[in-house]
Amino acid sequence: MTGTLGDLAQSRADLAVIALPDQDLAFALEVAGRIQCRAALILSSGVQAPLAGELHAIARRHGIHLLGPNCLGYQRPRLHINASVAGPLASPGSLALVSQSGALTSAILDWGSQNAVGFSTVVSLGPNTAVDLAQTLDFLATDPATQSIVLQNLVRGLSEKSRYYRFASSLRELSVPMLARYTLIDYDREMALVAVRTLRAPGPDGEFVSTSSIIGVSRYVANPDRSSCEFSLLVDDRFSGQGLGTRLMLGIMDVARDKGLSEIVGLVLCKNSVMLKLMASLGFDIRPYADDPDFRLCSKPL
Repeated sequence: MTGTLGDLAQSRADLAVIALPDQDLAFALEVAGRIQCRAALILSSGVQAPLAGELHAIARRHGIHLLGPNCLGYQRPRLHINASVAGPLASPGSLALVSQSGALTSAILDWGSQNAVGFSTVVSLGPNTAVDLAQTLDFLATDPATQSIVLQNLVRGLSEKSRYYRFASSLRELSVPMLARYTLIDYDREMALVAVRTLRAPGPDGEFVSTSSIIGVSRYVANPDRSSCEFSLLVDDRFSGQGLGTRLMLGIMDVARDKGLSEIVGLVLCKNSVMLKLMASLGFDIRPYADDPDFRLCSKPL
């Protein structure tokens, strides 16, 4: 299907992929609405917020699910769809990649290519997209081709006790807002380090298939004073006691130190003896927490 925008207005399509100068974007999206596209992708970059808002309004009026503008696009490897500017189509796999950062998306795709890791779906949201993270995760949660939304799988695989120690609640999985909070990182004031385990095994057709899973996460969030930060640590039960927590904590402390922070602190449940033992081994000062006797306050100068 080729021709001018006027020619295309007489056609029908399921997906519109738009990469045009700013002045042509609104008209192109209007055409997509007229030909009853249910989804549109705008790959144009450098689009300012007022024009992005106008595009969102057009999409809402026509009932279009709009990804973009200012994003790298979308890949669906098993369907051989590469509607992106993120490079070659990724290899098919069961791992979904969703990121707001184009640079991070490209880096992970490069890593996947070098390590034979495939993806079910790749979505680069960008800062101005109409389709948001919650909608994307809702889709992936029911997608049969996606077996790993990796952070969610880590939490689901923890024992009830481990989930309670980390989140101080009996949750069985992360809610969509929590997933958004833990995966959309504000790099000016926070950082997360992730330990990933990749396994390769022969698939039904005899070719090797790689699957990846998160087995540990450490993070910090800078406090409003911008001199101290609060840490958190989560390790897959299967790898507890093997030094992974130590390496993740040392790594996140190095990052915080390099950012100019002078102190790292965190609250640990009194019942969590394993975590308190780790904090002591790393030289943290451990003392009662005045606001809640069920916790201990762990702190260390950086």
